[in-house]
Amino acid sequence: MSRLLPDQVRIILHPTQVILLRIARGRARRIIDKCIVPCRPRNNGNPPWHYALLALEEALPAFCTRKCEVTVVLSNHFVRYSLVRNSEQVSTIDEEQALVRHHFARIYGAAASQWNLSISRTEHPGKPRIACAVDQELIAALRALFPSKKSVLRSIQPYLMAAFNQYRDQFQSSSWLALVEDGILCLARLEDSNWQSIKCIKIDNNWRRDLAIQLDREEFLSGDAVTLAGKRIPVIVFAPEYPEPIDVTPEHDPEHIQQRSVSILDPTLWPEPAQAADSAHAMALFG
Repeated sequence: MSRLLPDQVRIILHPTQVILLRIARGRARRIIDKCIVPCRPRNNGNPPWHYALLALEEALPAFCTRKCEVTVVLSNHFVRYSLVRNSEQVSTIDEEQALVRHHFARIYGAAASQWNLSISRTEHPGKPRIACAVDQELIAALRALFPSKKSVLRSIQPYLMAAFNQYRDQFQSSSWLALVEDGILCLARLEDSNWQSIKCIKIDNNWRRDLAIQLDREEFLSGDAVTLAGKRIPVIVFAPEYPEPIDVTPEHDPEHIQQRSVSILDPTLWPEPAQAADSAHAMALFG
């Protein structure tokens, strides 16, 4: 009976590479194919996702050779995040969309009219929720790549939400989440299980320094709000592109990240079936 189940295909879209993973479904799911397609972004007026999309289009015919269900996870390079507080005056999906669009328009202006918007669910009325904005052109182009019944596009997810949903059991009620990609750091904070802040920052290869600087800055701006019982709240880091451990010696860590409670999520373990995967493909296990 498991032979009738379509494979799952997970795709990560990143400015410099596209990661593809195909998973056979059944009693024991297993990885049956994987590849990484490099791409070179060019500063010629095209949107930042343009060349990644071309690389994906070229790779798909050889990768999706049989029936499959596809999940695409978008790098944080391609997503804008913001926190939007619930309003008691919003009661329908259309009103919710209008609220989110107004929120992004106040920040980014007329450009927000060209974005596809979504907002996270919450069990806590009145608390902030994460809103995500993605170029409508990118969403339309991805949907156009999967027109047949053989390859069905089931989901397009921002990396932040895909990672949090995968590892949410690892978080305390108050935690930092740091997602490290090549060229970008996404730093979000939970307090009493509610989102309190989120920002994406351009970084270089010294992500430890940049993470420590941003944590110090956020603590300075927020004061006691980012401590738990007088101690700094724990930091959960996922950095599959940099699988080497953090060097906590002072001479290599002048920002004193070793003074914090930092947990590095293992990129080689797949929480659903306990199956190993190399760190290069770890992001594609989400979704």
